[in-house]
Parts: sequence; C-alpha cells; structure tokens
Amino acid sequence: MAGVSWGSRTRRPGAWAWQKRAGVILGLCWPLLGQAAAYLFPGNLPSGCSGSAGTYTCGAVTLAAGDTLNIVATPTTISFTSLNVGSASINAAGSASNLTLNVSGMLSASAGAIVKANVNAGSVSSTGAVSYGGSLSTTTGAVSLGAGTTVTGALTTTTGAITLLTGTAVTYTTVGSISSGGTVTLNSYNSVNGDLVGYLVSAAGHNNFGGSITSTTTYVSLGGYATVAGSIYAQTYVDTGGNSSIGGSITSATSYIDTGNATSVGGSLAALGTYVDIHGSATVGGSI
Repeated sequence: MAGVSWGSRTRRPGAWAWQKRAGVILGLCWPLLGQAAAYLFPGNLPSGCSGSAGTYTCGAVTLAAGDTLNIVATPTTISFTSLNVGSASINAAGSASNLTLNVSGMLSASAGAIVKANVNAGSVSSTGAVSYGGSLSTTTGAVSLGAGTTVTGALTTTTGAITLLTGTAVTYTTVGSISSGGTVTLNSYNSVNGDLVGYLVSAAGHNNFGGSITSTTTYVSLGGYATVAGSIYAQTYVDTGGNSSIGGSITSATSYIDTGNATSVGGSLAALGTYVDIHGSATVGGSI
C-alpha cells in the first residue's frame, strides 16, 4: 500500500484506521470486564457449587462488589466451607425464613452487604454497616460486628465470644437479642432490642438494652449512659456506671452492686453477697 509522506515521516492510512478500530472495540468491551455476577439457585450457581431441589453444597465462595445471589425454590439451604460476602447482596428482596446459610468456616462481610438469611457459621466477622435480615449463630466461633450493622433476629453462640464494635451516635449497631455461653462485649453506641444473656457482659458507654441483662457466670458492667428496659442479674457484681437508667431490678447473686452517679433504678437492689454502693444523685424505686 502506498504511503503518504509529510516531510521525513511516512504514515500508512490502513494501519492508522486499524488502531482506531482496536480502540473502539476495547472501549466497548471494557465495561464487561467489571460486570457483576447474578447468581441464582437453581440456575446460575457460583463455581464449586452443586445441588438441586432446595439443597446445595459449595466450597469457598467469594462474592464481588455488585454481585447478587438469589433463590427460586423455597425453602433453600446452601452450605459453604467459607463465604466472603464482601459488599454483595444475598436474597435481598426475599424473606430470611426461606434461606438458610450453613458456613463451616468463616462468614465475612463488609459495609453495604445485605444477607437476608438465617446463618449458622463457624465464625462471623463483618466490618462497617452490614444488614443481616435473619439470625446469626455459631457454636465455638467468635462473632464480631462493625459499626452500623443490623441483625434483625437473634445473635446466638454456644461458647463463642460476641463483640459489637464502637459506633457513633448516628451509627448504632442494632441486634434483635443476644444469647451466648461466651463473653459479650459491647463497645460504645450499640443497641440490643431484646434480652441479653452472656457468660459475662462488658459494655462501654451509651448502649441501649430493650430487655433484661443476665450474666450466667460472672459480672455485668455497663460503662455509663446505659438504658436498660428490664432487670439485671449477675452471678458476681453489677456496675451500672453513671447516668444510666434501669427500668427493673438489679440482683447480684454473690457480690456487690454499684449504681454510679445520677443513675436511676426503677425496681429493687439485692446484693446477696456483699454490699450495695449507691452513688450521689442515684435513685432507687424499690427496696434495698
């Protein structure tokens, strides 16, 4: 093909046109490289998954940002060796009662993720605000939830530790209820809508409890500025911290009760082991 010469340079129109066509093709294909996956059970299953009729088995699955995982048949049970949800969504438009996720290893998720299922996992670790539309449970594994996370149902462990990380006044972590044979730690700005039961209960300030609090083995410490709708029972001591509001009674089976300054208790105080320490401006509605 003849070239066109400008001074000492020679350009070939055919080669130039091919480069432009290649650029156009690359531009059209580029959005496809980051396209999110839409997984469907049954139908389009992630790699390593198999099964039918509402029962599926998967290996280790990692979802990418924007991925969706949905179900057709209900109820459905999916078992994983591990599941990294990332910021993807699972059964977002469905009902948690129709989907059970059994994860033998770790379930992990990050801010923006939606998991509308009842989850049984080896352990749970989530960072940032994650929405769990059902219940979360482990046996011996730990559960750690990031600021702003919501768990609509119960949070349960047999012996695993439960930790709700520090939030802010506008990013409370909220769970339906807690029952654990392990330690329960609430950093600041968390909320438990129902009852809380733990081996021990240790909380920082500014936490809300919609039910009662029970420590089955040791103590309850609330850290101040706590609101408890129900009663508090501990095997050893109870320390409410200052500026707390307790709707019911407080009982220490073997040790002491410390109310903290400016704390109000609607019911009675019963320290069956040692003493009751009522700090300045604290009020008690029942017997002592």
